[in-house]
Amino acid sequence: MKPFVLYTLARLALFAAAFGLVWLVFGHWIEWGAVSALYTAIIAMVISSVVALFVLGSLRDDFAVQVSDRADRAKAAFEARRAAEDVDLETDAVETDAVGTDAVETDHVKDPHPDGR
Repeated sequence: MKPFVLYTLARLALFAAAFGLVWLVFGHWIEWGAVSALYTAIIAMVISSVVALFVLGSLRDDFAVQVSDRADRAKAAFEARRAAEDVDLETDAVETDAVGTDAVETDHVKDPHPDGR
């Protein structure tokens, strides 16, 4: 969980820094409003994404390793459950063969409704 939190906080910090920088640079020339805030946020998002691509490589790699390890553990657990299920099915099949067939013979069973209901 730690690499995820660190990477997310670093990305948020980069976005906040880029937003502040864009606002400081262009804030003097444009009228501040909802549209200008949206444009500032979009520009800041692009800038922070490019900077994160180069600056946050080690945090991103740590996060990727954590995700990969977690996926490997989940896959191993799934395979273990699947193998246990296969063993249970094989055991049931062996027990069925030892006892005989599971089919029920209905020739000697009386019809509970002889009048055809």
